[in-house]
Amino acid sequence: MSDETQQETTSVPRVPLGPDRPAFKKSTRHGLALLMGLAVVTALVVGILAATMRSKPQTPHVVTIPAADRNAGAARARSRAGR
Repeated sequence: MSDETQQETTSVPRVPLGPDRPAFKKSTRHGLALLMGLAVVTALVVGILAATMRSKPQTPHVVTIPAADRNAGAARARSRAGR
């Protein structure tokens, strides 16, 4: 393959991300820095709130076991568990 043919088949990326791309304008850099700072602050606030806020502790769910089941033998308890 010659150099000309190889250059024709290689597509140019739609968004130039290589080192030879032009630099962002100063206003764009400031806007991106502000956006990144806002993202970091938001992540910190969410992390701090998640670490400090606790969900309301649930009260235990109490179930009374009938006397017949409490006094049942091990074989009957196993048979009832298999239901």
